[in-house]
Formats: sequence, structure tokens, C-alpha cells
Amino acid sequence: MKPSTWQLIEEINGYPLFCEIGKRPLGDKFTFVASWDRAVGYAQERKWINLTYACFNRTSSASSATRGAEWNVFAEKTKVLLKSAEEKIGRVFTERNAPWSLASACALDLFLAVAEEEYSDLIRPLFFKPILLPVYAAGHFPCGWNGGTVPRSEIGGSLRSLPAGKIRVH
Repeated sequence: MKPSTWQLIEEINGYPLFCEIGKRPLGDKFTFVASWDRAVGYAQERKWINLTYACFNRTSSASSATRGAEWNVFAEKTKVLLKSAEEKIGRVFTERNAPWSLASACALDLFLAVAEEEYSDLIRPLFFKPILLPVYAAGHFPCGWNGGTVPRSEIGGSLRSLPAGKIRVH
């Protein structure tokens, strides 16, 4: 693992995850979602799921094409190292009686931000590290996309850029 990847994992484990949910984020690059129930609803929309899948597939396709044998080892190590953050996520989602699938999705977001860093020599980080990670670091919940949709043909890993829009934040 690259030194910058180790450093990022350490930073993530220190994030004040979800301590600012429900509070308006600073800046105009977000669409604020005031209600937890609406945030949960947006987080389960097909548009958001397709966007996150497309970005996941983009990263995993690039890594497997050149360093595929490393992926499983990287994934196992990273999951163990992010255990502290994953436990924080689980507590918040349990307290709020939110679907466990969303807690898993948040943990996956953090894992994929780390993957974008680890494989940044192969493919430019596009979504998890530059867009979602600052939201988590600020204590908010990224919960959807207010904008265009990912073309079906790009969900499999060929996504070059994000559709026009803003991230929804609770």
C-alpha cells in the first residue's frame, strides 16, 4: 500500500462521522436535505445507486486491468483498517433505525475513497475521494445526486466524468 493510502485510512478513522447530519453544509456545491427520512429516500434512488456503481466499476476495472492480483489483498487489508469507521457508521444507522444496506453503502464509500487513492497512479480519482470524502470528513451524510443520470452504457466501468449536478447532503 502507498504511504498516502495509509495516511488516508488514518484520517478516515479520525473523522467525526455524521456529527453534523441535519445541519446545512457550507458552500453552494451541495443540495441540502433537511430531513433524515428524505435523505434515506434519496440514498435509495436508482440514480444515486447507478452513479455509485459506475464510479465503483470505473475504479475496479482500472485496477484489475493492471494490478488485479493485488485487489483482494488490498480489499482485505483495507476493510480491517477501516473497522473503526465502519463501527461508527453502524452505531449511527442503528440509532436512527435506518436500513442496514445504507450503512454498508457508507462503509463502501469510504473503502472506495481509499481505493481511488491507492490506484490514483492508474486512474484519476473522480468521485469517492474528491466528492464524497469531504462530505464524510465534515460530519455529513452524502445521500444522493441532484442532476443528470449516468448513461446505462457507462455503468460498467467506462464512466469518464460525472453527470452535471450536485451531491445531496444531510
